[in-house]
This record gives sequence, structure tokens and C-alpha cells, in this order.
Amino acid sequence: MARARNIKPGLFKNEILGVADPIYTLLFEGLWVLADREGRLEDRPLRIKAEVFPYRDGINVDEMLSWLQASGFIVREPSGSILIVNRQQWYDEKTPAQVNAEAAARRARRRKAMPAWAHAGEIKAVYEAARLATQATGQEHHVDHIVPLAGALVCGLHVAANLQVIPAVGNLKKSNKFEVSHG
Repeated sequence: MARARNIKPGLFKNEILGVADPIYTLLFEGLWVLADREGRLEDRPLRIKAEVFPYRDGINVDEMLSWLQASGFIVREPSGSILIVNRQQWYDEKTPAQVNAEAAARRARRRKAMPAWAHAGEIKAVYEAARLATQATGQEHHVDHIVPLAGALVCGLHVAANLQVIPAVGNLKKSNKFEVSHG
């Protein structure tokens, strides 16, 4: 199963891939998308071609894999698997939920809205819940601050207790408003 991966900019600055045919870089990126968490995948050139280059004719993936091995990017093991070498150098393995949670934490720190006692794991769990809700329903969900970080009336904190998962439509409609209920 293919995985969503984030590529680090250094991949495009690599001196070996930089002067090679760009199709080799595309294959290398495709291998990473197909690989498991350890950077391994089955050494099946026809299947790899079907996944990475489904509409291209005249591509010999077996030869390209041999070139990537000779250049030190992969290891083709006798067991019939491929191992991507130094994958940490090329790819950022953070999930979108982690990236979003860290970006929100940076913004909150800039506003001094994230106290030292805030539990980062609980906050990341809320962002993961939003990602799972989006995946389960097919409708985009956002993590929303119940009390806005930069509201006109009051400023909230970036803590798990001040976060909620709501449909994106509702979040975009309400903008950055905090309504006081009189009761």
C-alpha cells in the first residue's frame, strides 16, 4: 500500500540524482512511497513500474533499480527485497497530524498562548483525531480553539482542553469569534 511521505528539499540538491535523468529521481521517490516503515519493499520491477509509472511505456525499471543500487541509493537484497539506504536523509516521516500539531504549537508559543504545563501528546492526539474524522467521513475536519488564541474579548490557551474537532465548514463559518452566552 502506498504511503503519503514528505520529501526533504535536500533530495533535489543531491549531486548524483541532480545530473541524472529526472526519471531516476521520480523512481526513487516512488520507491519510498511504496516502502514500509523500515524502507523495505519487494524487488518486483514490473509491479513497481505499474505503481510508479502506470501510463509510461519503454521504461525498464529493473535497469533503473540497478542504477540506483550502483549509485548507493538502494540495496537489492538476495532475499528479494529492496532496502532504501539513508532514508532519513531524504524523507520526513512525520504524519500530517504531527506537522499540523507542531505548526499550531509554534504559533501558540509565538503568541505566548502555550503554557509550560501543556501536554504536547494530548494536543497531538486531538490533531490525529481530526485527521481520522476526515478519513472516516470524507468530510474535512479542523482542530478549533474553543476560546480563540487571539480573540477580541478574551484570549485562550493552546491546550488540549481548549481544542475541539469540528467539520471544516463550521470552523470556516464561525471565523475567530467567541460568543459569550448569558444564562
